[in-house]
Amino acid sequence: MQSGGNAVDAAVATGFALAVVHPGGKYWRRRISCSFAWRCKAHFLDYREKAPAAATRDMYLDAQGNVIPGASDIGYKAIGVPGSVAGMVYAEQKYGKLKLKQVMAPAIHLAREGYALSWEEARYARPASGRVSRIATGVSAQRRLLQAGEVFRQPDLARTLERIAEKPDDFYHGSLGRELAAAMQKGGGLITADDLAHYEVKEREPVRGTYRGYEVNQRSSAVLGRSRAD
Repeated sequence: MQSGGNAVDAAVATGFALAVVHPGGKYWRRRISCSFAWRCKAHFLDYREKAPAAATRDMYLDAQGNVIPGASDIGYKAIGVPGSVAGMVYAEQKYGKLKLKQVMAPAIHLAREGYALSWEEARYARPASGRVSRIATGVSAQRRLLQAGEVFRQPDLARTLERIAEKPDDFYHGSLGRELAAAMQKGGGLITADDLAHYEVKEREPVRGTYRGYEVNQRSSAVLGRSRAD
């Protein structure tokens, strides 16, 4: 905001920063929908992740039709086509005032220089926990237990974010997207380059309502953004 940005710039900067400091699925699997006021008109951006084209109704069931524990939460097949990059870039380019590189700079710094882990984050990021997203965090390179207070650096993620800041469309239609799809296929995931190329951000009509005689809309709501898990 001090650099001349608006609330959308701040929200996008925060979104990318959260992708760094809360690894383990939030960046790829979280539903992040943004609602904000702009020139007296409310906008709602839906950039939730999507199921890959190869996904099937029974992909998380065993031969007897029972749910396989953890199958929809852990592993490559649990990963949906990511929408966060597309959504945040869309919001920044259409409604922000700053350059994408400016708002992504704090996230890149956090990834490269690191941040001190809380007790919960250290426990969550341990490979032995089976819950960490190794693609998003690069934790597969860790050969020891992470400790609370330890500075956690993610140089690979920093380089990926730099590539997105330089050429965001590359994530869905270029070399970065192809690399992502190849990694998915190698790990047994379902996401393909075609899935990424066909992802679209949707602008939807914001929900409005009344409460005790008051209209709840962009004029009365102070909420600028919302993140909801699946």
